[in-house]
Amino acid sequence: MAPAANAAETGKAILFWNDQFLQAVRESATAPGLASRNLAILHCALYDGLAGLEEKPPLLVETMSGGNGVNEEAFVHSASSLLISVFYPSRRGLLERKAKEHLEALRPERRERSTAYARKVAAMALEQRKGDGAANTLTYIPRDEIGKWRRTPPAYRPPELSHWYHVEPFVLPSADAFRPEPAPPLSSSAYAQAVEEVRRLGGIESTERTEAQTHIAEYWSCFSYTSTPAGHWNQILCGIFAEAAGQYDTLFIARAFALMNLATADAGIASWDCKYHYEFWRPVHAIRLADEDGNAATTTDAEWLSYLESPPHPEYVSGHSTFSGAGARMLALVFGTDKMEFSARNESFPDRPRRFTSFWDCAEECGRSRIYGGIHYEFSNRAGLELGRQVADYVFANAFSRNESS
Repeated sequence: MAPAANAAETGKAILFWNDQFLQAVRESATAPGLASRNLAILHCALYDGLAGLEEKPPLLVETMSGGNGVNEEAFVHSASSLLISVFYPSRRGLLERKAKEHLEALRPERRERSTAYARKVAAMALEQRKGDGAANTLTYIPRDEIGKWRRTPPAYRPPELSHWYHVEPFVLPSADAFRPEPAPPLSSSAYAQAVEEVRRLGGIESTERTEAQTHIAEYWSCFSYTSTPAGHWNQILCGIFAEAAGQYDTLFIARAFALMNLATADAGIASWDCKYHYEFWRPVHAIRLADEDGNAATTTDAEWLSYLESPPHPEYVSGHSTFSGAGARMLALVFGTDKMEFSARNESFPDRPRRFTSFWDCAEECGRSRIYGGIHYEFSNRAGLELGRQVADYVFANAFSRNESS
């Protein structure tokens, strides 16, 4: 077993590199699915390397060995720098300098053992996900059919990550393992009620959306040049551990990040499976073309625009709701309770953190933000939250299934 390092400093190192990763996500406008996939690789590698030092079962790679003389904190710095550099090659020099700053105090022999172990773990984690489909492409041509997704105004951007449902899940048996039932039929009252709610609350010129609802829409937008929905849940977890300094051991911190990111990564794949399976249209077209949907209870507004710009992929289910349902549920499972006081912070609103006493309450606010922003219906929010919850339950129960119980 490797000598114990300062647990508090190793925990801080995990939080530091999570922040470095999210900075790269924001600056490069990484797509949500890709960000969640790479976060899972990073944090599983960190957990597996630390677990190997304590002879605990791993999540992603085979049981690690060769950890004699490894400094835990140095391993975290080295492995994180290596992996983030693979995902963001242009930042390699910066990341190597930051890692070096934290390694200089170690004796040369200890430093070399730690960095060698980090290289081994990082290489194994990347090899495990090699060929998982993330780098593939798939041509998707939208159809101008009533009820089906087509490019949305004002930018009319091409479909994003149309291949993502082909990416191999980390833990789920398949992308469609928990695929929800279809959205309500266009002719139904449930559909009409949901469209009307978005028309009233989610328009760019809405007079019924409150100032508080507008702030919620903006706070949780999580679009390009943000940390993305999965990244926002990493910020939440970082805040929890930062406020509770010293209350949790290093392996618990690493395990929490790994399991949460496994859940959100698989939630992203499951959500995109649902999106491209049903190809449901966004509210902007449901409202502009309401006179063609065969439902007398919907109202046409040919000039309607959503308050937030619609993301370039099919509507059903809400990806943000799915990511948030998975993140919230996994944190409740990891901490053993859904009831916890915490802050959700946003770099765009540094002086206005959102305070919550429940993980699920936070997820529900994330989901409702999409209705206030005019880009999702409530039934897509509900289905997404439930899909995320189911994914998290499955991941928590099965992440260690090929090894002895954690």
